Amino acid sequence: MKTKEEYLAIVERTLDETLPKETERPAVLSEAMRYAVGTGGKRIRPLICLAAAEAVGGSAVDAAYPAAAIEMLHNYTLVHDDLPAMDNDALRRFALNLGLAFQYEDDLLDGDSPYPKEETERLVAETTAAAVAALAELPGDTAFLSALARKLVGRTV
Repeated sequence: MKTKEEYLAIVERTLDETLPKETERPAVLSEAMRYAVGTGGKRIRPLICLAAAEAVGGSAVDAAYPAAAIEMLHNYTLVHDDLPAMDNDALRRFALNLGLAFQYEDDLLDGDSPYPKEETERLVAETTAAAVAALAELPGDTAFLSALARKLVGRTV
């Protein structure tokens, strides 16, 4: 099983390779793109992509570009969330299981869940359990994904 640090190294290396260098024209756009993506963060989405590739018998290295693309798209949505009338977050949240569990947990942390706290906690537990159960059907190593799914429940950040 690869560690989080090994997966992160793949993601960071691929992001650095694929993003335009700050000096590339138009430099102001290249610099802004690197700034938006380079703020770090949890990088949960690309980690899931890499681990999922291995879970179905593939290679994390072979999934590096899709993982980087997912991270760049995620950062794009974060930037556009801050711009008026540019994003519809309700449309971005038609996800299943782990994605939903992650969103429910974010709603708990942000204090803006549309459901009572107990109901939101129940939804987090149910969707996380469904995500972990779905992993059991995959032929590859799903240990990292299962551990990640369980770790997302009850997180504080």
